[in-house]
Amino acid sequence: MSQMINNAVSQLKSGGIIAVPTETVYGLAADANNPRAIDRLYALKGRITQKPLAIAIKQLDDVYDYVSRVDDKARRLMKHYWPGPLTLVFPCDLPIADQVHADNHSLAMRCSSSPLLQQLLAAFDGTICLTSANPSGQRDALTAKMVKDYFAEAVYIIEDDRVITNKPSSIVDFSQTPARILREGTILAADIDKIMYTNNED
Repeated sequence: MSQMINNAVSQLKSGGIIAVPTETVYGLAADANNPRAIDRLYALKGRITQKPLAIAIKQLDDVYDYVSRVDDKARRLMKHYWPGPLTLVFPCDLPIADQVHADNHSLAMRCSSSPLLQQLLAAFDGTICLTSANPSGQRDALTAKMVKDYFAEAVYIIEDDRVITNKPSSIVDFSQTPARILREGTILAADIDKIMYTNNED
């Protein structure tokens, strides 16, 4: 395991904030079970606390560690797009820091295909919450340099030589009925609908 990942894990365990590349944009990450770290993350980003964070998971089956009910439409999206640039929101009553939940106790989940984020998740013995690495209202950070320009030394950056040029992840909310696309990102809304409303599991 690289020293960079080891350093990032140490930062998370000590309540620090790190920046990690996903397959879409850079994200800011913190220990999802450390309320003080999450408060720092909100303050650093200038994000209102009514806007919940996502948690990052390694693989599809990890959803069931946090969510007891997953309907067929969500399963189709998970099977088709995970790991990948899709965030799904589920109803959740399982223990996790209150700041990560939305007001209706829903939970956003992101299963990224980023090798560096996957390495981080494998090395960190805990749950990581994630949000885009930019001050609220500013352009998404596509490079480590952009993250540093935004936050200087306030975060530890896992650097990647690639220049990320994608839109952010698409978001679908299954905490309400019917499910609703909250954001069209890398995956088009028409493609999401096509997968959700087909019974073909192949």
